[in-house]
Amino acid sequence: MAKGKKKLKKKCSRSTPAPLTCAPCWICLEDGPDEAEGDPLVRVCACRGEAAGYHISCIIRYARSKTVDPILSSPAGGPNQKVPGRLDTPWKQCPNCHQPYVGDCTLRLGRAFVDSTSDLPDNHLLRFKARSFWASTLWVNSDATGSIKEFKRLLDVLDRSDEGMLLYVPSTRQDQIEAALHQQIVVLLDLALVYEKTYKYANCLEVAQRALDRIAATNPSELNLPFDDALMKKLNRLAKKCQAELGLIPKGEIGEIQLQWARKDLEESIESGNETDIYHKKLQVIFHL
Repeated sequence: MAKGKKKLKKKCSRSTPAPLTCAPCWICLEDGPDEAEGDPLVRVCACRGEAAGYHISCIIRYARSKTVDPILSSPAGGPNQKVPGRLDTPWKQCPNCHQPYVGDCTLRLGRAFVDSTSDLPDNHLLRFKARSFWASTLWVNSDATGSIKEFKRLLDVLDRSDEGMLLYVPSTRQDQIEAALHQQIVVLLDLALVYEKTYKYANCLEVAQRALDRIAATNPSELNLPFDDALMKKLNRLAKKCQAELGLIPKGEIGEIQLQWARKDLEESIESGNETDIYHKKLQVIFHL
């Protein structure tokens, strides 16, 4: 019986978190429900020990103080150097254990992030990051349809914006155009991944190819864009997989290609010297043999 209760407790901690009674909230230091919102103490990350609990309402206030408030407090939402480079990190990752929040609470965090940026233009980077985080959160919580709609809305924002992406640091027009293009490629990749995971291979191929064509059309002498190898790999591999699933190339051929990719990844891991990464890449090679 005790064993069954232990399993139920673990499940609750990840989806509908069970209230904690052993530690105060590390933000407000209260050991009961939040007085303003009535939220119970929960733990939906990897934290353990006396400072492991918190109220979701406190996490929202903390995340706002690190991202939204510094921008809104500057003139007309203008440049402010106090905002971290990863604008969405305080909303999706615990600052203590550095692990992502999990379970239903991520929907509340994502919605709060979007609502807190409603005074900013849709093409402001912080607002855009909030809506992108919301789209990803919907997907993680099994709402593929909602996620696809949100990613498409983000692409519409970029298509309608002639001035590029409004940034929160001093920037030139070229900086804004480069930021908009980079965000477009990232959103296209995320949208392609949702299509791929929901077996909509024709849509996935169309979106992945759109991203690859957009990158190919970029003039390196005019724009300085950090399209790293990992991003290009994901797009190319998605396109190849979808072509195989749609019968555009033989499935046997994609198997050979995937084996080549796995071996190349292993070679890169060996060069980096990361033993854990090498182990996982070896497993990938074995899987495709």
